[in-house]
Amino acid sequence: MKRIIIPVLAAVILVLALGQAQALTIDVLDKVNIDTPKSKVVEILGQPSYIGPVGHGLYAEIYVIVSLPPLNGSGLIYDRDDTVAGHALIFEGRTGEQTVERLVTLGFNLLENNPGIWRLEGKDDDTAIPVVVTVSENDNMTSVIYLEKNFFEKNMKSN
Repeated sequence: MKRIIIPVLAAVILVLALGQAQALTIDVLDKVNIDTPKSKVVEILGQPSYIGPVGHGLYAEIYVIVSLPPLNGSGLIYDRDDTVAGHALIFEGRTGEQTVERLVTLGFNLLENNPGIWRLEGKDDDTAIPVVVTVSENDNMTSVIYLEKNFFEKNMKSN
């Protein structure tokens, strides 16, 4: 059940927020890190296109992106004290293998390698906080979801 949450989150980001797109840039998105308080996120990104539950009493804020092809959307996952625990990026196209290769060159360790889905762990480049990254391909899109490692282990990891 818990393994289903990550692919479902990717689909929710794309499907539920269509039509409410925002013009954000990579530089602006990069200002939001793991452990950023929600109040600071709103200062940086403004109001999200959609807010919705992702299970386990947690929620995500979704931002649909129109000005950064192939990036279609971004989602922030909050922990129970309203700080960013994870970030999801949705790209048009099947770029999973290239994304994984790039993460490995940046020092991430490949934990799982299944058809169309990869899991890695490493450190956030801005904060050095340990993260778990899931890269998955579905139809003609690639999702990259990174979560703070302790948050992942407590909320998402399969038993």
